[in-house]
Amino acid sequence: MLMPSRSLLMAMATTMAVGLPVDPDLRCASDWRSPTILILYDTQTNHTKQLGLAIQQGCRTADPTPANCLASDIATPHTPGYPAARSAHAIAIGSPVLYANPSAGMLQWISDGLGPGWANRTFAGVPGCVFATGGGINQGLDSTLNALARGLVNFGFRLVTPDVASSGFYSSLGPTAVTGTLPWTGETVDEAFLEVGRAMGRKLVAEAQKEWQFRCG
Repeated sequence: MLMPSRSLLMAMATTMAVGLPVDPDLRCASDWRSPTILILYDTQTNHTKQLGLAIQQGCRTADPTPANCLASDIATPHTPGYPAARSAHAIAIGSPVLYANPSAGMLQWISDGLGPGWANRTFAGVPGCVFATGGGINQGLDSTLNALARGLVNFGFRLVTPDVASSGFYSSLGPTAVTGTLPWTGETVDEAFLEVGRAMGRKLVAEAQKEWQFRCG
């Protein structure tokens, strides 16, 4: 007798719980051992881009299996939207600090890129992380991370956070970079902050592999 897969059982349970149709979960059809990680960021001075690319670098060098890591600026003409988000095994979103908040562009992407999956909980339990860059040490980095994290948690994502015991550069919610306060100024993000991003990339891959092995294995 053939038994239904875990992913099908979860979809059936969600349908019965909320009374909504659930699309077949195609994420189990792709190779979760080398998961697809979607990294999206808004950037004004390329600082947030640099941190996002550090996360991508960590993803691609994860041990033992590197991931398929896609990084994109949301301002590009072909910004990945909901189809890419619902196909990813994990997601990372980042923004510069604007008056202690994420950028309007990133908040709009959360609405447009994740919104179609809200009612049927497409992203429930999917690993996700947040990151931010700002000029000051105490001028909005934490509140920006909090706002981004609330956005993901509202859609059901399971938040993946840094290991704060590693060093003083690791924040409690996600990688950050200070870019306008001495000694951290200039066009290039300091290596100490970039290493936090790489570590998050590796951790996000590991969490995605564990999550999808449970669902699909």
